[in-house]
Amino acid sequence: MGIGGHRPRLRPLVGTASPARQLGAPILHVTGPNWRRRAKSRFVRSNEMLPETAARIPSFLAAQIAMADRFHYGAAMSDLDWKFSRSATRFHRTIDEMLALNPSAKDLIHHNPIWAGGETLAGWNAFYETYRMTSHLAGHYAEVGTDKGASLLYFAKLFEQYEPRSFTECHGFDWFQGMAPGEKDAGVQSGSYQSDEAVLRRLIDIQELGHIAKIHRMDARTELGPWFDTHKLPLKIALMDAGVSDVLRGALPVLWANLVPNGVLILDHFSDPRIMPEVEVVRECLPGIEVNVFLGCRHPAAYAVKRQAPISGNR
Repeated sequence: MGIGGHRPRLRPLVGTASPARQLGAPILHVTGPNWRRRAKSRFVRSNEMLPETAARIPSFLAAQIAMADRFHYGAAMSDLDWKFSRSATRFHRTIDEMLALNPSAKDLIHHNPIWAGGETLAGWNAFYETYRMTSHLAGHYAEVGTDKGASLLYFAKLFEQYEPRSFTECHGFDWFQGMAPGEKDAGVQSGSYQSDEAVLRRLIDIQELGHIAKIHRMDARTELGPWFDTHKLPLKIALMDAGVSDVLRGALPVLWANLVPNGVLILDHFSDPRIMPEVEVVRECLPGIEVNVFLGCRHPAAYAVKRQAPISGNR
């Protein structure tokens, strides 16, 4: 029986997110009389499902999840009691069931909300709200960890739609060689998230976004600072999406230093137990900043606003 003696109804929310997000979706929401008042948690994990529901999940999917854990996050993931790890089994099952319907590629593009789940949409909503927070500011967008270019092209299209006559640009920095974890990055698999730079550049050309979206192939650990020293690019939004401690340590101070007053730094992995070095590096490199959570969203996880210092001097 469910909360308050009522049998809960499990409603999966599926997503088409990156591997880092896939292991968390879907969330299984509990519904039923008075559940908001009486429940200690809004979420039911897979190990708390009704037995008849859990029994329908094929065992081979659980093995696939374990393999994905090891591939993307290293062997250490198997020892980590991650908040959303169990619900991943349901996620992969739902994805397989939807793909079995043989949707066309054009349907996936034109009718994306049908296939994208709540967690995926929440991430894009967070990016949109960040843009709304900063739309009045003069400045550009920059991200470290471009990967396949989803966030880069999303912001580029926002700027094209809402700022068609502005000089605003989107700059993506990546070395396109995948992750290179250090000693403190036990949960990160070497070589994961390696993307094809040529494909991304072609997508930019096909959609005629080259006047806004700019790609820079570089090692952000050592080359990002000199690049900004040369180009003096003011930023109104910066995204940190590279969960490796050396990259975080090399890039975070540079992005923060180039944010304009009231600009926003997005921290994609903050407080994610798989990427704990991000919290450590933020505290080390940006001591005293206020970090805020994106409500209702897992990734991006948090953001910080660069507050304008009081102006001193004679009136």
